[in-house]
Amino acid sequence: MQPIATLIFSDLDGTLLDHDDYRFDAARPALAAIRDQGIPLILSTSKTLAEVATINQALDNHHPAIVENGSALCFPLDHEYPFELVAHETLDAHMVIRLSTPYAEIRHFIQQQRGEHGWKLRGFGDMRTQDVMELAGLDEDAAHRAMQRMGSEPFVWLDDETALARFREIAQDQGLTITRGGRFWHLMGQTSKAEGLKAMRTLYAVDSAARITSVALGDSENDKAMLQSADIAVVIQRPDGSHLDCHGIRQTLLTEQPGPAGWNEAVLQILSQHSRDTPEA
Repeated sequence: MQPIATLIFSDLDGTLLDHDDYRFDAARPALAAIRDQGIPLILSTSKTLAEVATINQALDNHHPAIVENGSALCFPLDHEYPFELVAHETLDAHMVIRLSTPYAEIRHFIQQQRGEHGWKLRGFGDMRTQDVMELAGLDEDAAHRAMQRMGSEPFVWLDDETALARFREIAQDQGLTITRGGRFWHLMGQTSKAEGLKAMRTLYAVDSAARITSVALGDSENDKAMLQSADIAVVIQRPDGSHLDCHGIRQTLLTEQPGPAGWNEAVLQILSQHSRDTPEA
């Protein structure tokens, strides 16, 4: 197998996928280019394994993924890797390495805190399928996949900011963390997309003869640590024309278009630059 020199880590909603209709058509030229060059596309998302497996199938992408904001690393069993996979857990035709607190423990924490403090929040575990469909703009099958959680809980906060700050403090004390995504807050263990990126980069670096360059693309607050950990960070423009605050993010590229169009723009630019910087053999 050819040594891997570049890894692309990508958020989904509002980044590779359109924020409103979840389509990626505008990114097809860049997707084809990285496929032709054998560059792994590692999806890094708040979505579940069930959701990512469906999206990877649509993308014709067979590389591993970081799911539920870094709660687990998932490796398709039918793909060949330039490193040895140590058996952990097999789920839905993937080998899974869990990095977060189990979902049942997270749900217990929410119920306990809600009982003690009366805080107003609704997690996916409190919702019917119809509720998730309406809040996330998903059809019924997609909503079912979104509810198959392993190590994180998306939730809607319905209380005030003071209560949210206190909830964050207590979660931190219990070894949990809260982050903000494009649509929901997320409660999980002490992990992040950045931890997933670092773990993946370490795995790929084991048998690589070249230094690996990591490229990360995202648009939301829960992408920031991942962007800070990458060698090249791409901040995708939001639908309203704004960008995530880039303070503390090195080597940053801001796209001039939102969603998959911006993703396509940035990836093709990076590949072109990389081609010019790489000496001919």
